[in-house]
Order: sequence, then C-alpha cells, then structure tokens
Amino acid sequence: SPLFKVKIIEGSRIVDIGTGGGLPSIPIKIMRPDISFLCLDATRKKVNAVSQLIDELKLKEIHATWGRAEDIGIQSDYEYKFDFVIARAVCQLKDIIFFSKSFLKKRTYSLAPETTTINGLINPEPPALIAFKGGELKQELETAKGQFPSVKIKSIDLAFTGSEQLIASDKKILVVHL
Repeated sequence: SPLFKVKIIEGSRIVDIGTGGGLPSIPIKIMRPDISFLCLDATRKKVNAVSQLIDELKLKEIHATWGRAEDIGIQSDYEYKFDFVIARAVCQLKDIIFFSKSFLKKRTYSLAPETTTINGLINPEPPALIAFKGGELKQELETAKGQFPSVKIKSIDLAFTGSEQLIASDKKILVVHL
C-alpha cells in the first residue's frame, strides 16, 4: 500500500524498524528492486524467518538484522546511513522519531522540507520517517510535536477507492521530516 500513496526516490536506502514478518519491506523490495533494505526486529525468531524468506526469494540488497533499534542505530555500519525509516505499528510516534534520528542521513539544509505531491503521490524528500499508524492520533501527534518541535508531519489517509474497509478505516501514513 505505501507505493500507491508515497513516491520513494530511486535507489533509496530504507530501514524497516519492527519488520515482523518482513512487512512492508519484502513486498516493496519485490516491486522496487532498486531500493535497498535493512529489516530490523528485536525478535530473533522473526529475523530468522525474514532471512529465510529473503534467501528463498533470492532478493538482493535486503538484509535482516536482529536487535533493538536504539542499539543498532548507533553502530557505525548503520548510523546516519539511510534515506528513509519505515515503521508499521511499532510504538508511539515520539519513540519512532527518536529511534529514526540515528538511522537517517543528516539533512544538508537547515529547515525540514515541505512534503510535495507529484501525480497524486506524496513525494517525501529524504531523510524522512514513513510511519503507518491507526487509531486516534491527535494526542500522539501533539506529544510527538511537543517533544520534537522542529519536525514536520504530513498525514495521509490510507484509503483506496473501491475498498470500503479501508475507506472507513482510521489508517494513516505519516511522513515525518526531522
């Protein structure tokens, strides 16, 4: 679903925090082989399953790593190396922002960019966090903005014409520029 709402620039490097069973990184990798991924999860069993899936599908430039985001993100192989962080139903937004900061490349400009739209797709300029969230987000957004006042957050409904279930849902994609 993110590829139908968000335009990810060619050749991007992405870390999928809390990858679980490899979602959304493996489907995105299949559809966009130009993107490289680090699939990160704190549960070894999930990382082993994702690694096996990557091997069986013979996917290149995608790796699964076991560990906690706060520990892996400060290692020299991963610190400030990624264009995007993707996170799906991992934790509170303020925590995802905190974890993302060490993975994302440093911005070369002083202000967070505005998120633009091209051909109906959101076009986030890296570095950015792309978070999939549901539920009542008002308090969560206020808390995140209070803790990180310089972030810019763009909320996108994750609804598709012809899918009544998703049209009626409260699912959102949040693009966060740190």
